[in-house]
Amino acid sequence: MAPYPDIECHSFERGVYIMEKNIKHFKITVTLENKDMWETIRHTRKGVSTVMHRLWKDDNVVKFSITEVLA
Repeated sequence: MAPYPDIECHSFERGVYIMEKNIKHFKITVTLENKDMWETIRHTRKGVSTVMHRLWKDDNVVKFSITEVLA
């Protein structure tokens, strides 16, 4: 059995678990300076990266979080 229940263990080689998370999507939650909040979902790491780069450039964003939603 894999050491982490939310991660699927594919094989065991040389005493090391080869694991892969079963990620359904990423939920990005954003809070703006005026206290407005919004969420978006991305299905790829590239999509998350694109959103992150845009958020870093936006001066109205005070915080954001990214959550992996597992299948």
